[in-house]
Amino acid sequence: SDERALQLLQRLEAVHVVPLQAPFANQSTVVDLSNFEKGHKQWGGRPGNYALMVKQAFAIKSAIAHAKWENMDWILHLDQDELFVGDKERTSNIAELLHS
Repeated sequence: SDERALQLLQRLEAVHVVPLQAPFANQSTVVDLSNFEKGHKQWGGRPGNYALMVKQAFAIKSAIAHAKWENMDWILHLDQDELFVGDKERTSNIAELLHS
């Protein structure tokens, strides 16, 4: 379920999850996304994949701002239909894998 997936992601060290939709998103995030969509000149207010692209653009913008605020060296953006797989024989730590 989405709730179980969210719980598992939130347990990962150094993973910052920002749900964008109800019932998981907080009200301020919902308002921020709505304002972002209204102000988005290229995709805002358009149906279908355009609505998805607005959400992705908002998520990326938010992630970059958070990464800068936390002085992070890198971020990894994955959509729900993407998978990140490491070499289990070498490491199970994402940070170690990316720095090798």
